[in-house]
Amino acid sequence: LDGDDALDDGEREALLERVRTYRQAAAEQVEKLRIQLERAEEFADTLGARLEQNAPAARL
Repeated sequence: LDGDDALDDGEREALLERVRTYRQAAAEQVEKLRIQLERAEEFADTLGARLEQNAPAARL
C-alpha cells in the first residue's frame, strides 16, 4: 500500500481486498480473544472466592 511500485487498478484493488480480508480476520480473532479473556477472568474470580470460603481461620 505504501510502496512506490506502480500498480494498475486491478492489482491495487486486489491488494486492497486482501488487506481488508486480513483486517476482518484480525478483528474476529480479537473478539474471540476478548471472550476467552473474560471467561478466564471469571474462572479466576470463582477460584479466588472458593479459596476464601475454604481458607482456615487465621491464628493469633
